[in-house]
Amino acid sequence: MNDLKKAQGTEVAFANIVVSEETKEEIKKAKLKAHGIIAKDKDGKLVQILSGHSYDDKAVKAILAKLLAKEQPAEDKVEVIKPSLTYYYIDQ
Repeated sequence: MNDLKKAQGTEVAFANIVVSEETKEEIKKAKLKAHGIIAKDKDGKLVQILSGHSYDDKAVKAILAKLLAKEQPAEDKVEVIKPSLTYYYIDQ
């Protein structure tokens, strides 16, 4: 995901977050089994999840393409909100 963050970081907000008591509710709401990727549109609406620890590059790129296909806000708006791709992982 780091390579995608470098290439698409201006268009999508990427984050890597350790699974903790504070993040368990977000994982539960997304119906993610334990850890994985949660993709949301600019309004915070769930677009897709990807469960597990390791991911096929094509699957992550497909989610990214789905996020970027969503309508983006106009550049002249005061606040530009990006879609997000967040990877929740278990720190071992």
